[in-house]
Amino acid sequence: RPLRVAIVQTMRPKLNEFDAKDPLHWTASAMAQHRRHLAEVCRLASQKLRAWATAKNLVLDGDGDEPVVDVILFPELAVHPEHVSLLRRFSDKLRANIFAGLTFVESPRLRAPVNKGLWLVRTESPGYGRSIQYIWQGKQHPMKLEREMGIKPHRPHLTLVELPIGAATRTRLAAAICYDATDLDLVADLRDRSDVFLVAALNKDVQTFDNMVAALHFHMYQPVILANSGEF
Repeated sequence: RPLRVAIVQTMRPKLNEFDAKDPLHWTASAMAQHRRHLAEVCRLASQKLRAWATAKNLVLDGDGDEPVVDVILFPELAVHPEHVSLLRRFSDKLRANIFAGLTFVESPRLRAPVNKGLWLVRTESPGYGRSIQYIWQGKQHPMKLEREMGIKPHRPHLTLVELPIGAATRTRLAAAICYDATDLDLVADLRDRSDVFLVAALNKDVQTFDNMVAALHFHMYQPVILANSGEF
């Protein structure tokens, strides 16, 4: 069957909510607002996807049934690390893997803030239940505003997630955060290694990024899927 990917566009945090002098700082009220927003977005997305599944006559919630979707993509800087538990519950509702951009975190090695995304990769085994692996992936090319905020480049590795879906071989997915998708060395390396390329972005220039995704599709010979912030 085809790979099923869902794009979820959050509206918060907005770009002007980040503290340029201290990008790691959030007030208690802002954190509460962001958590409520993420919870409502996850609830709405779950309901919409389950309604879509019933329209497609997919059987849900039974042993051995297919998941509603295989992968869910969130934008860049969409989820605070303290709110990842909401993503875990969202993953359980739909039995889906997730890639989401996290708000800025401090790198213990660099002792500076960095931009990271997070994979939630599900494994389900009969008799053993499900487990979720957490895999963090960094951003090597901060945009100008991030550099002004003191965000450091940090991408020590890039993860390939292999799913048991495909006619002849398994399907491999790779993901990049915003400007990292413009790294031609990276996409050239991935062209023969990945089957689907995900891009999590937070960018005002929507048309430019849409054109970039169209170009990457032909450069990499694979689907390129972009999630930009709902703010734009």
